Amino acid sequence: MKILRTIYTLCAAALLCSSCQDEEMIKQSGVKEGIPVTIDLTFSAAIPKQETVGTRAGERNPENNVNDLYVLIFNRRTGALKGNVHFFSGEDFINNQNYPTDATLQGTINKISTFSGESMIYAIANAQESPSEYNLGGDASFENTIRSVKDIDDLQQICVELRSRNSTALNRIGETRYLMSGCLYCNIGTDGSITPVEENEDAKVKLYRTDSRINFTIQVGEGANCDNFTLLSYQVCKIPSKTSLVALTDANGNQINYDNRTESPDNYWDTESGLQPLEGNTLSFYVPENIKMAKNSSCTRYAEREAWEKGVNNERVFTNAPENGTYVILHGLFEGKVTESTHVSSGTEARASVDYIIHLGDWTNDSFGTFSNVRNVEYNYVITVNGVNNIIVEVETSNDDQDGVTEKEPGAEGDVFFQDGIFYDVDAHNEALLMKFTLDEITAVGTLDDFFRWRINSPFEEREANVDWLRFRLNEKNNNIYCTDRLQPYPGDSSAELMNLNALMDALKDIRTKKKDSEYADANGDLVVTCFVKEYVYDENVHNWGEYTNQTNREAYIFGEILDSEDGNSSTIHTKYVISQRAIQTPDLYYAGIGFGIETINETGDLPMGNVDPNNRFIDEEKGLDNTVAMLGSLTQTNFAAWGYLDAGIENYYAPVDYQYAAYACLLRNRDENGDGTIKGSEIKWYLPAIDQYSAIYAGTDALSTSSRLYTEDVWTIKHYFTSTWGENQYNIVAPWIIWSEEGFATQIFRGGDAVYESDVEDETDQNVLLGERKRTYRCMRNLGEGVREPYYSHNGNIIEFPHMKERAYRGQVINDVLSSHNQTEEQNRLYRKFQYAENYIQDDEGRNVSYTAAAVRRNDPCVRYSEDGYPAGTWRMPNHRELMLMLTAGLFDSLSDGAHVHCRTSFNFYGKENPRRDGQTKQAYMVQITDQGAIMQIPDVRGLTGTDDTEGFVRCVRDVVE
Repeated sequence: MKILRTIYTLCAAALLCSSCQDEEMIKQSGVKEGIPVTIDLTFSAAIPKQETVGTRAGERNPENNVNDLYVLIFNRRTGALKGNVHFFSGEDFINNQNYPTDATLQGTINKISTFSGESMIYAIANAQESPSEYNLGGDASFENTIRSVKDIDDLQQICVELRSRNSTALNRIGETRYLMSGCLYCNIGTDGSITPVEENEDAKVKLYRTDSRINFTIQVGEGANCDNFTLLSYQVCKIPSKTSLVALTDANGNQINYDNRTESPDNYWDTESGLQPLEGNTLSFYVPENIKMAKNSSCTRYAEREAWEKGVNNERVFTNAPENGTYVILHGLFEGKVTESTHVSSGTEARASVDYIIHLGDWTNDSFGTFSNVRNVEYNYVITVNGVNNIIVEVETSNDDQDGVTEKEPGAEGDVFFQDGIFYDVDAHNEALLMKFTLDEITAVGTLDDFFRWRINSPFEEREANVDWLRFRLNEKNNNIYCTDRLQPYPGDSSAELMNLNALMDALKDIRTKKKDSEYADANGDLVVTCFVKEYVYDENVHNWGEYTNQTNREAYIFGEILDSEDGNSSTIHTKYVISQRAIQTPDLYYAGIGFGIETINETGDLPMGNVDPNNRFIDEEKGLDNTVAMLGSLTQTNFAAWGYLDAGIENYYAPVDYQYAAYACLLRNRDENGDGTIKGSEIKWYLPAIDQYSAIYAGTDALSTSSRLYTEDVWTIKHYFTSTWGENQYNIVAPWIIWSEEGFATQIFRGGDAVYESDVEDETDQNVLLGERKRTYRCMRNLGEGVREPYYSHNGNIIEFPHMKERAYRGQVINDVLSSHNQTEEQNRLYRKFQYAENYIQDDEGRNVSYTAAAVRRNDPCVRYSEDGYPAGTWRMPNHRELMLMLTAGLFDSLSDGAHVHCRTSFNFYGKENPRRDGQTKQAYMVQITDQGAIMQIPDVRGLTGTDDTEGFVRCVRDVVE
């Protein structure tokens, strides 16, 4: 694939200082050395100028904040420290510019004691006030280290380390205090004046962040052969876990290659694969500075940057890129046309699963040997996708009779499927598909067996290592002609009627030889089978379900030409069928117990729930499987004794009308494993989730693939989910709880007045029938593993903890001051690993709960003045939406009276847009409301698109718990 790569470097590299100075580099200043003086030092935070979408006018950009400052002044000739290490807190700063217009904060510190002479002034910002990304702030060991510095060499030996080795360490959120440092070469006069060595330089220390910001945008080239490219996921590799506190140079002023500092490979790490991009084909993250150059000087073209070979353990060994150079793997789906192929005609439609490897660095001036990401630089990589011709050429030249392989783009690899065959895109549950092979197709391939092939691609095993997830059964015949309008029922796992892929190929070969006389052929010589796709679960790893969840698709290519590149990293596929199956998605990190996973999409569309026996109650809030089994026996639309595989899901791919209800739809994700004609007992694995299981999905949303999240639309539409937990609504009718996913996680017992879908049946004479026939969406879930299912949170005392979520579901930074303005989609709304909630709501001096309007708590967080149990004011804040949801789930609001509300800090992302259900109204603020049916999460309507929410409610403060 040809890719146009453009980098925009938005800021100069950090000011670099050195302890070893050549005599000729230090001009005689004429300033007397060693006279005690006091100086006034000005500093400024040098930030790359960048338009930031979504930043509200008047809000302070946290990247500019300087909360505290260490100052160290060295003799420029000897490198010795002059006097003491100085520390200043924010209240020591004067002339502070907190609301800059030029993206620079500037302040001054008066009367710093030092000595005159040739000097280097170093400043280190935000080291004391606990920068979120690094493990140093507020730590006594760091305090001791910095105060023990005696010379410049001591300072340059100090490294700072990321708090954790997971993807959350690469994120920054609104409250982050960026670690910054800088230095000024100057002469300090006997009168305390500061004169920079460099002409035309300001007499101030410029502060630079220790990390780089990396942005990628992937776009389709104008007039390209690419109709669409979707970035599915990415991974960042060779991230330095530590970096120098201050920028480093050698004696000649050149940046030091960090590999020259005898670094251990253990200092570098990779994120987990499958990280999800931002909206659209974009991604953004931060990495510590990493100065690297090519292994050799022969790297003179872009393609040479990414050249690599397989190592002894199949790992990537780069030819020119440095061993520890940071790089990104972009995984995406290409859809477009082929223009360069010797095997298919030009213009053939193609679909390709591709990976692109891109090392960081700035090669805009043909500096192809540079692999550095420099501190305080923002790199914007614009990737333009034009086609997959380069991959195809590499594969085909690997298989022709000519010497040599043409590999134009070593950093691009993938599997290209020519779409004149049939492509099945299926979800993680059990599926049944129809496959037909005609006599003409079977005999057209000739006498060689090259086309009677199949290939399995799985993300975590060698090719063709597991074929058990596909089985085939001959379709029934009518007048010796295979039926093509009816799928066969599954005959049971041990049935002799099932064929594997090898047996299917043998059947096709038999037809090639015997034609219509083959036992497998019908009167036309055709072969028609039902293909049974097993759910994306590996029975041999039943206890280690973390191995196969949240993976990329596994794929099968059946009957046709499959060519591989010489290095085995790419292929072209020209087969009759391709099956691509999505993996189960889970927010759970593997543990020795039962997790749960969900399918990616609802394939049937909206369905009604049906009506239940009013004497039955499926009220369990945590056990959707138990609820679903009970519901299947209570729904009045169907005969319980008749439900089963033979009667549902096989005729024309649709369930009979009597079975088109949400609970039955989840049932049909299962399989009749023993072939007795019904799905029951342990065969029921997929089910409709309970309300708390939906809340667990929402709590861990950021660990799921983008396409599997409950709400994926970028506009405000109505999308409500049925749960299997039932309650009694205001009409005293038994009805299921529903989730309003367009609002993140809002809840309600289904009711007759909820006529919000165009398909809603209007029948005011019978609310029960009305509810039973109204359609909503749903998502099916499956338990993973064996043993005991632990709740996704634990509740001990006033501490709520989340021990089992995947790392990227968490908020990586501790926030115990005010949450900045944010909505439910932003990182401020993620959960930290555990939090403490206050013993009481904020109360007045009489012990009464204080009531605030929603608009008021959006302007000012009242928790900044709250204190409790040794945790002083300034360490508490209002909860975000997810924390409020967990407090509701834990029952903390059960004692409040009907009509009460409880606020959180999170706003609605579609505020200012018109409510699809209410003309001229919008929604703004998340809160809990106490109703006669119980506590619900909601966002009240606001009249007018610019109105504010004046709903009054209480506030219960929280704090992140680190210890």
